[in-house]
Amino acid sequence: LSLHDALPIFGNASNVAIVLGDKQFAEVSHAFNPLTVNVTDSFGNLVRGSAVTFSVAATSASGIFDGNTTSITLPTNVDGTVSTSGYSLTANTIAGAWTLSVVVQGITSPTLITLTNTPAVANQLTLINGGDQTATVATPYGKNIVFLAQDQYGNAVPGSSITLTAPVPTSASLTFNGLSAITGLTGADGRYTVSAPTASNIAGTFNVSVTGAHNLTFTMTNTAGTVSQFVLQTPTTRSAKVATAYSQPFAVFVADKFGNPRAGISVGFFAPSGDTSSGSFTAGSSFYSATTDTAGIATSSVFTANIIAGPFSVLVNTSSISTVLTFTCENEPGAAAHIAVNAGNSQSVRPSATMSSLSVIITDQYTNPIPGASVTFTAPTTGPRLTFAGTNSVSRNTDSDGIAETNAPVAGTIAGSFNITAAIGALRTQFS
Repeated sequence: LSLHDALPIFGNASNVAIVLGDKQFAEVSHAFNPLTVNVTDSFGNLVRGSAVTFSVAATSASGIFDGNTTSITLPTNVDGTVSTSGYSLTANTIAGAWTLSVVVQGITSPTLITLTNTPAVANQLTLINGGDQTATVATPYGKNIVFLAQDQYGNAVPGSSITLTAPVPTSASLTFNGLSAITGLTGADGRYTVSAPTASNIAGTFNVSVTGAHNLTFTMTNTAGTVSQFVLQTPTTRSAKVATAYSQPFAVFVADKFGNPRAGISVGFFAPSGDTSSGSFTAGSSFYSATTDTAGIATSSVFTANIIAGPFSVLVNTSSISTVLTFTCENEPGAAAHIAVNAGNSQSVRPSATMSSLSVIITDQYTNPIPGASVTFTAPTTGPRLTFAGTNSVSRNTDSDGIAETNAPVAGTIAGSFNITAAIGALRTQFS
């Protein structure tokens, strides 16, 4: 034997070096590129025929070789290298980093190859926080809004674009730092967080649209603010005949400073009490309490005039604001029921002398004076008589006290007693 033939070509395996495949990324359920290592002895000589075992870690994120196996053993070739190129390594469905160990017989410690399964394209989008919130108009909501983007296997997907769009500001809505729409990308944890938005000035419930890996909507609600507006509903001036119901109940509108109706606000309606013109609500009371409805309207019960004619006010207040409102009302007298001599009766003058004026008072059935009623005064046309500016008859309207008064009549030229009739409709009275 020659000296060359007596020497070994290489010693025992001592070192493993990763040639290709370390720190790879592959999408879940997709294959990694082949892994290649070489084996050398303690002097750096490549070792052929050495058994090399590639073993998949038993972790959540992991992989599998062809044949659904987690481990394969292959020999190094003549140049001391070995490759998994004939045995495809596929990422499982769980995203994350994991290690594959390379074990060579005779080497105590395994060599570790780091691999990472990356998530697939996002096809799921979930609102995980901040939906269905309520805030007072023009104030921030209490929570951030958080979304989670995931692939078909439930892996969080970073870098997924999400756009939130609120309704137009002419209706109940919100803003994201003053904007009605906002777009962003999910972070490394697959989450996209939007800082708590601000409610618009309009109360109501509405939907915010979300576009991204999956389109969705969520509901938000703006509630009205503190009471700031307290307004009479028309008509603010009204009238009714005595002892009859007013045509409409009293009503007020309660809202915040933006005009949003406030529901559930207690309102009191107060009519005068005592022996004066007024009226009554349900059960004969001069007071009525009502609560505003969803439209912010508080409405009294039917209001009925009492039997005393004249103007009065119905006051309205609420503990939610210091303002006191006033409805201007008037009980009008009923139909003429009585006519009576007021002045000018039993006069006696010489022929052709001027007499004192004649007057009557007209009242309804409750003795309320009736203004604006036309009364006709009629004197005889022959014999003892008088004239009103040359005529035997004159009509006059009653004043605010229900009194109708003639001009000063002139006595006729014939002496004697006679009667003057004052009439309104079928009602009659006489002057002697």
